[in-house]
Amino acid sequence: MPSFPSQVTLKNGSIITIRLATIGDAPELIDTVSRYIADSPYIPMLPSEFHPTVEEEEVWIRSFLDKANSLLLVAEHDGRIVGNIDLTGSPRAIMAHTAMVGMGMLKEWRGLGLGAALLKAAIQWATDNPILEILWLQVYTANAAGMALYRGHGFVDHGVIPRYFQHEGQCHDCLTMSRQV
Repeated sequence: MPSFPSQVTLKNGSIITIRLATIGDAPELIDTVSRYIADSPYIPMLPSEFHPTVEEEEVWIRSFLDKANSLLLVAEHDGRIVGNIDLTGSPRAIMAHTAMVGMGMLKEWRGLGLGAALLKAAIQWATDNPILEILWLQVYTANAAGMALYRGHGFVDHGVIPRYFQHEGQCHDCLTMSRQV
């Protein structure tokens, strides 16, 4: 398994620490996720839908710590969480070898290589995990940067579901992608 915490230097010279999330991260993680949901057109959740209590967030974080096929990493800069990635392993025995990828980061940290660093760390962890064989995700087809990132890390396209995401009177297509680990 990869060793956490690890450090990466982004395109702007900032040093980021990537580490396993802890229960104590709950309040700050709520704040970070609330901010990036509000600032991204490609997170399939409305800001009004994300309002966990600290206790609910602690339970969510604990679910990653307790499941051998799941992972939650946070990215920190100067001790503040600026992004995260999760691999949510299926709880069903017949699909326990699969995990869904979810990722987000604050707007000011996009385009600097943080997504690539988080994705690389999660893929390495999954590759070393004896349970996991497949990582999969869904992405807005309008998210060209996201699709390029995933394709650059070995994800392949599997199909588009037209009009899958609907908000603010707009419909958006969804691309499902996966990769072997």
